[in-house]
Amino acid sequence: MSWESMLPLGVISAMIFVMANSQDVINRFTTGKPKHPRNDAWDRAMDERDARIKEEATRAHQVTMLHQTFVWGTTSFSQQE
Repeated sequence: MSWESMLPLGVISAMIFVMANSQDVINRFTTGKPKHPRNDAWDRAMDERDARIKEEATRAHQVTMLHQTFVWGTTSFSQQE
């Protein structure tokens, strides 16, 4: 290989590297996590299940906080009065 071809080869390699990393950065910025390879039906079902579990946990925590506030009066809101 001649030395004159090394510069274009380096530029092409660098651009491929930049394109791949820019896709990764954009995906991490929009979703907050790295992209999962081969996201099939099972993975989508598990994502839906995880979202449902998180929602149920959030609702349970909200009910607990309401119970503490109105029944026991143990939150900081009742202590300010």
